[in-house]
Amino acid sequence: VVVMLQDTLVPVRRQRKLAECLDAPVVELDGGHFVPHTDPAGLAAAVLEALALLPRRSRRTRPQRRRLTAEVA
Repeated sequence: VVVMLQDTLVPVRRQRKLAECLDAPVVELDGGHFVPHTDPAGLAAAVLEALALLPRRSRRTRPQRRRLTAEVA
């Protein structure tokens, strides 16, 4: 979860509570609620950092898809 430290719409404590409920890592960004507009590059970097902190899942093979064919009478 990217926590916006200057957010006046969503308090920091609620952002941290969301991360806790999701058992997700926290990356802090010194910005407000409108960071996507004021600092899109900073937000993108923070999102990439947060994603890098997530544990990697084991790679599972995809189940094979079965094709359904209509029988012609």
